[in-house]
Amino acid sequence: MLVAAGMAAGLVYDFIRIIRRMVRHGLILIQIEDLVYWLFLSLTVMLILLWDNNAVLRFFFVIAPIIGLILYFFLFSSFIIRPAEIIIRFVKRIFMVILHIIYIPLRFLRNLFLLPIKRGIKCLSKFNKFIKKLLKKAVKCAKINVRFSSYKLFGKVNGRSDRLEKQRKEKGKK
Repeated sequence: MLVAAGMAAGLVYDFIRIIRRMVRHGLILIQIEDLVYWLFLSLTVMLILLWDNNAVLRFFFVIAPIIGLILYFFLFSSFIIRPAEIIIRFVKRIFMVILHIIYIPLRFLRNLFLLPIKRGIKCLSKFNKFIKKLLKKAVKCAKINVRFSSYKLFGKVNGRSDRLEKQRKEKGKK
């Protein structure tokens, strides 16, 4: 019974390996899966020992599941893994063809709607830069205009100060 349990454990581990080949796993996830697998296997073997032999532990009860795993991996594993790999490749190809067929109209819709929006955004950013340049020039012109008008506000006429005007008037009196 423990040899059969070891073979069943090998079958379960082959299914885990098949799933790992379908979807790539990171190192941490693989280690977590292995930990859960071995904890489940240990619990199963302990329950079998408790049910069958009243939890009396003997050397054969430790070796039997290991022998079952080894027998499964040497005799049956290749008959499970190889066809599963072929089926996985076939399903992946079909899935990729379906995705490609779905992607063609989506790409057309993207080009139809998003590319004009992107071009519009580019035009808006160029327009925005143009407006900023114009505003900077307008601010410069306004500052220059304020400088010229400040001469008139503070008694400066035609670019001359009051002091120059007084000197001119004094020369005219002499």
